[in-house]
Amino acid sequence: MILNPYTGKVLGKAPERQVLETILNLHYTLLAGKAGEIVMGMTGLLGLILMVTGIALWSGWRKLATGFKIKWKGHLKRRNFGIHQVAGIFSGVFLSMALFTGFIYNFPDFTYPLIYRLTFSPVPPAEFVSTPIAGKSTITLTEALNAINREIPDGIFTQIDLPQTATDVYQVRKKVPGDWYGNPKYGRSFAQVDRYSGKVLSAVDITKASLGEKIANGMDIFHFGLFWGIGGRIIYFLAGLSPTILLITGFTMYRLRRRHPKLQTQGD
Repeated sequence: MILNPYTGKVLGKAPERQVLETILNLHYTLLAGKAGEIVMGMTGLLGLILMVTGIALWSGWRKLATGFKIKWKGHLKRRNFGIHQVAGIFSGVFLSMALFTGFIYNFPDFTYPLIYRLTFSPVPPAEFVSTPIAGKSTITLTEALNAINREIPDGIFTQIDLPQTATDVYQVRKKVPGDWYGNPKYGRSFAQVDRYSGKVLSAVDITKASLGEKIANGMDIFHFGLFWGIGGRIIYFLAGLSPTILLITGFTMYRLRRRHPKLQTQGD
């Protein structure tokens, strides 16, 4: 939402933000709601299996120089195989992290509680809600931010989600000193405030949080490649192109083996 910084009046949604939200929804759920979310989550899991098995089959484990070599003047099958394995090993680790975290995102009811339990961390409530109070109107945004500042005094606000329904809460993120999160515009410390009572329902300074909380709120560092700044994003961009290369070269290998069975051992 766009707010007037002086009056706090809601001016509406930025058009470009609506486009981005549609793209995100397509990426996350195929624009198909819960069913699409499940499909994309399983796609992430199956893709992870393909990546891990592909890395295990990489020829470079026997001889490193061979694993990174493409015989451009060799037979089509050998050349295609070289492109496939080099593209696969380059992108394998990064795509595995993106696929694994994508699977976690799409099955939060199972994966997040598991993260907390495996790290012996307190499991936070699945959802925070505001409790309507008879005769009392909602608090202002300023009051909500002041309440959060009392709980997390350091840092700057980076994201504010306004309540949209009667039971929604004010949700806020802050970037606090010591937060090593790769995106300077997005903090991992967060808080929720009851829109009627002004009570802070939860407040987490990520630098002081439990291990489970740090892992759960640091997933997108590995999903988006934010751990090396702009360098990590470039690597993830290139890695994101590799599935197309792997699909084409993998299909080509399959077709060549069916058409020319005698070439089976020549390309391996």
